Amino acid sequence: MKAGKRILTVCLMMVAVISAIRAQGAKYEAENAQLTGSLKVESTLAGFSGTGYVSKFEADGDKLTFRFTLAAKQAYDLFIGYAAPYGDKINIVEINGGRSEVQFKNLGNNFREVSYGKIRLKAGENLISISKSWGWFLIDYIRIVLNNTPDTPFSISTVMVTPVPAPIAQREFNYLLENFGKNIHSGVMDMKEAEWLRTNTGKYPALLGLDLMNHTRNYSWFDKNVLINEATSWYANHGMLALCWHWRDPLRITEEFYTEKTTFNVARISDTLSVEYKAMVSDIDLVAVWLKALQNANLPILFRPLHEASGKWFWWGAKGPEPCKALWKLIFNRLTVTHGIHNLIWVWTTDSKDDNLDWYPGDEYVDILGVDIYSQNG
Repeated sequence: MKAGKRILTVCLMMVAVISAIRAQGAKYEAENAQLTGSLKVESTLAGFSGTGYVSKFEADGDKLTFRFTLAAKQAYDLFIGYAAPYGDKINIVEINGGRSEVQFKNLGNNFREVSYGKIRLKAGENLISISKSWGWFLIDYIRIVLNNTPDTPFSISTVMVTPVPAPIAQREFNYLLENFGKNIHSGVMDMKEAEWLRTNTGKYPALLGLDLMNHTRNYSWFDKNVLINEATSWYANHGMLALCWHWRDPLRITEEFYTEKTTFNVARISDTLSVEYKAMVSDIDLVAVWLKALQNANLPILFRPLHEASGKWFWWGAKGPEPCKALWKLIFNRLTVTHGIHNLIWVWTTDSKDDNLDWYPGDEYVDILGVDIYSQNG
């Protein structure tokens, strides 16, 4: 073989190897990453990759940081090689500043791999760090694999579901449309949390959550006007408002909303002569008074009733999808048609159950889809 052909053959083989590496992704050993705090490289437990692993994330501030450079912005699947010989542990993973928690299951004194899922990495330097929450686990490596799965296509309607929405509501809806996929707006569930953030960070969140939980009752200890005052003040300072409804037992047999603590039967919504149906309508009319007060104050509201229904832990989800969807439609029509409330942006908030979309009431009743995801660390 001539020298020129040998060089060409070697070059083609190198290109093939490089292409295969790019297609498969890359593996980064923990012992070669940056160790912060009390972390140390060990090799006592058998079965690790490379020359060792990093242990044990015992102290606050313990952090393992992987730095690597990519040629282009692309999507990858992230895998973490680990061992959890001290029991199930939840710890923190940060990807270019984005922080979440990952559960590392105890599957014996063996090294395993957990899938973090699809991530997006940027061109240039990327940082993936793993740090202590519960601590007491071992990290062997991280691995990224190119993910060429196309993103799920979607089409967002620019038309609100409320007939003739209030201009202030349409303006906020347009703002959310313009910011979709571009910006994240932080929020909290009450003023106490908002003030805590202000004290500890120097800033208020963008969104304040409020609740109609007590507005179908006449508790002597509860001032219903506080909701209106807080909402008015918050919006005057350029904040956004979300309103949920932890709906207490409409029959007033209990003061509860959790399925396990009330026998209220939402399936009776199919019988318009039943006491349950009449009680639900009565409660909707009661909260309508306060929603109309918010409308009169010219406040746009992200309204999210009947949240987390497919979890079935609230009475409105206890009897399956159909009664719950019927109740959503009853609330929508009662508020928009009967009471003429047009300042609401309708937010359907589900949970992470596999059948959650079975509970969706329909595009003609929903402006925004949301999901509640709870940290496993509480």
